[in-house]
Amino acid sequence: MSKKKKRAEEKKQLHPRIMISGYYGFDNLGDELILETLIQELKRHDFKITVLSANPRKTAERYGVDAIDRLSLLAIMDEMARCHLLISGGGGLFQDATGWGSVFYYGGIIHLARFFEVPVFFWGQGVGPLKSPLSRWFTARTLNYCHGITVRDEGSADLVASLTGERPEVTADPVWMLQIPGKASVRKRVKTWNVGISLRPWKTLSADRITRLARFFRHLTEDSDRPVRFYLLPFQDETDREPLSRFEAALKAEGLTNCKWASPDNIIEAVTKCHVLFGMRFHSLVLGMLARIPVYGLVYDPKVRQLLNSLNLRGSDITEIDALDEEAIREYFDRYLEPNLRVLQEKASLNVTRLLEIYHHDVENNLIVFGKDL
Repeated sequence: MSKKKKRAEEKKQLHPRIMISGYYGFDNLGDELILETLIQELKRHDFKITVLSANPRKTAERYGVDAIDRLSLLAIMDEMARCHLLISGGGGLFQDATGWGSVFYYGGIIHLARFFEVPVFFWGQGVGPLKSPLSRWFTARTLNYCHGITVRDEGSADLVASLTGERPEVTADPVWMLQIPGKASVRKRVKTWNVGISLRPWKTLSADRITRLARFFRHLTEDSDRPVRFYLLPFQDETDREPLSRFEAALKAEGLTNCKWASPDNIIEAVTKCHVLFGMRFHSLVLGMLARIPVYGLVYDPKVRQLLNSLNLRGSDITEIDALDEEAIREYFDRYLEPNLRVLQEKASLNVTRLLEIYHHDVENNLIVFGKDL
């Protein structure tokens, strides 16, 4: 057998081990959709996958992969010693808006990979905000080790460039790769006008603002020619249920009693039944657009504002709920132009393309040349 054929045969026999680090196992729908998208692509290439998860058993059963406790240092080190590539992402892992813990945990995993000489791909992430000088310094050191970086928006690219001196490739959030059938014809036949609502806990989403938001919806829907139903969409049930329950009570106080809760397992189906969607959660807006329904952002984080601005869509800051104008928003929905998502979907697929390029360049050749134990 020629050397070329022997090398090709060796490549076919490789089953590299890939570790995935992210906000997984917390029942946050947006992050779970990111993980599902990534695993589907990796399985096409016969990779052996291990996910760091807050609920390893559930993650393993749901996706058909190996999973280990994200806080078990010994288990992580044992797997890292056998690992050929670490994928950090997607989602918004490197931010300190909720404290320093996220930056140092995910950065720590990357530095552990560095210790074990494992290449790292920084996969389709949103970066920031990073308000603390310490967070910025540590993130810069972490990014400088990564063998490849893709980010999901221009704001993240600007921040990474300011930290590392090099601008990364801007792709798009991996969830744009999901195929969600739009059901416009079905929505036209239903007897109710369905309004989707995504809320999450946030320091500026006070009880008074929730009350004012419910009052706004009474004014917005009072002239509807059909009964109005509100779909309550908890993207992370453990956290989102509390503000949504308060919102439901505020709606009922305004005489709007027709509310239907989506469960974590049927949120996508519930979104497809909505005629419009008001969303705080980043991925609530993404799913709404994928389902081809008009969306309006309730902005709590720069990533939500960046998403809306990139597609010429509207939203209001949570602190500006008092100023919501039902007439202006009716006009916005009447004139709503469905955004062209083709470019975003193509950019999202580049996350996988670049990942495979890093694998072929920094992993596969080393396995063949140096015979790393599989």
